[in-house]
Amino acid sequence: MKKWFALIVGLQVLFLVGQMAHYQIRVSSGETLRLRVVPYDPRSLMMGQYMDLQYDISRVDAGRIHGASQARTDAHDLTGRVLYAAMRPGAPAARAEGFWLDRMPPRKPGIVYLQGRIVWGHDAAMNVDYGLERYYIPERRTREAAELEKQLASASRKPVVTAEVAVDSRGRGLVRRVLVDGKPIGY
Repeated sequence: MKKWFALIVGLQVLFLVGQMAHYQIRVSSGETLRLRVVPYDPRSLMMGQYMDLQYDISRVDAGRIHGASQARTDAHDLTGRVLYAAMRPGAPAARAEGFWLDRMPPRKPGIVYLQGRIVWGHDAAMNVDYGLERYYIPERRTREAAELEKQLASASRKPVVTAEVAVDSRGRGLVRRVLVDGKPIGY
């Protein structure tokens, strides 16, 4: 009985260590992109223990999507499908070169492909979820986050907010950190 218990606990620990290692490998070995964060929630950028982010590539005109025939660009037809954004890294943020439906196009030098999913659309505009929309804040840093939100709201000029994202070879991204005017926020 004790051997089975030890084996089960050992397997659970091994699974958790494997998950952490997998995450760290993706973050450290992925290509780096900086995505421009766009304001979309008039109430608050900070929502509890996380920042709620939306990017300038989160809303895509259906006419810009390669692989979607003109007759099939209805929001209902595209909802739930995988979309790849071809991104050219640059300063202060990466620029979208194009969007491909369902499969990643052949790789081109200097282009990073970011995978997302079309979650809904209205007319010819599609909203895309890249899995990068939440950046979690450690609980001990919530006071600092609230102060940053006040500073951003009272600033005379709107600061440039970007997210530094690691993208693996399959196009899956992970937020490394969030930057305000090129300076990382201390979370």
